[in-house]
Amino acid sequence: MRYIAVSLIALALFAAYVQAREPGPELAATVVRVVDGDTVKVRLLGEMPDFFRVQSIRLRHCDTPELREKRPEIAAKAREARAFVKARIAPGMRLTLTDVGRDKYGGRLVADIVVAGEDLCRSLLDAGLAVPYEGGRKTW
Repeated sequence: MRYIAVSLIALALFAAYVQAREPGPELAATVVRVVDGDTVKVRLLGEMPDFFRVQSIRLRHCDTPELREKRPEIAAKAREARAFVKARIAPGMRLTLTDVGRDKYGGRLVADIVVAGEDLCRSLLDAGLAVPYEGGRKTW
């Protein structure tokens, strides 16, 4: 009996690990608000419990400075990145989230967001408002 319980726990942990690492399907969503340059709060569309409906989405492959940054020049870049995103994404706008998955801790969703045919992360990178990010230590 103990062996079965340990096996089931190990299987559940492995499934959670795989789910956190593998991207999922596309999801339709509407924008609730832009949080910062690399995070957008959305309302997911489709069949699901209300508890899961509103989610923060972090842009995949992209990092912008934090708004609470103490260095004035970096904080200004953070505000500029948020304004850049707000100019492209408005509350109520419908989005398609692609390559959707969980962050490395399994909490927040990470996804690619395409706006008017442009990858939002690529636009931020091209504008010099973001740096490439694949996990690990942030470079701002």
